[in-house]
Amino acid sequence: MVRKEKIESYLSQLEAGRISIMLGLIIAGLGFRVSKRKFLKFVLPMTVLFCMAVWNYNGLISEGYSHLGSVSLTMLCFTALTLSIAKAWWFPEGYEFLLMVEVSFGPKTRNEIFASYLSNKMDREGMDIVGTAKAVGEYEGSPYAMREGHQ
Repeated sequence: MVRKEKIESYLSQLEAGRISIMLGLIIAGLGFRVSKRKFLKFVLPMTVLFCMAVWNYNGLISEGYSHLGSVSLTMLCFTALTLSIAKAWWFPEGYEFLLMVEVSFGPKTRNEIFASYLSNKMDREGMDIVGTAKAVGEYEGSPYAMREGHQ
């Protein structure tokens, strides 16, 4: 559970476009939650990364490194590549979702959806974007409502 001050800090970073590594990982987690292409976007890259780590470990052992040195170098590379993949490959999935919510309803709905994800409310109650938009007053007159004919 994330504190309210931290949620406000993340929302201000998101609006300013200055995404920290931690916020990038959080948005990547949101991207995993809402993605319809979990295998292609998340499982396959991690499987390839794991195979690369095993290959790296075997290469280091065959070069004469100790087991401890091989494990530590492999874990260092695995961690660095995981963070890079999360920021470059997974982050856009969550960011595009948040932009889609903002375009369809508005910034209040986007902020409320993001805050409910951070506070784990989404896990307990599910994700009701239309209900959230109605609750914050952005449903009426939104492009989504016009497209659905709910005017």
